Amino acid sequence: NGVPLIVANIGGVGELIKVGINGFIFEPENAASFIEVLIQAGKSDYGTLRAGALESVRPYSLDKYIANLLGLIVL
Repeated sequence: NGVPLIVANIGGVGELIKVGINGFIFEPENAASFIEVLIQAGKSDYGTLRAGALESVRPYSLDKYIANLLGLIVL
């Protein structure tokens, strides 16, 4: 449904986030970083973030996943 995320910059999770577009990233074990991200998120337009979140997951839709799987099948 287009939920913007606030994630810790751990592993590859941060690679999926476009800051201010579909969510926010904070540094792990850094309370000041987390608080700053919460402030940024609170000042952001939720509708815009939601639209960005929806757009960012479009390449991972079930239809595209199935099409890619079917493309791998060699008869």
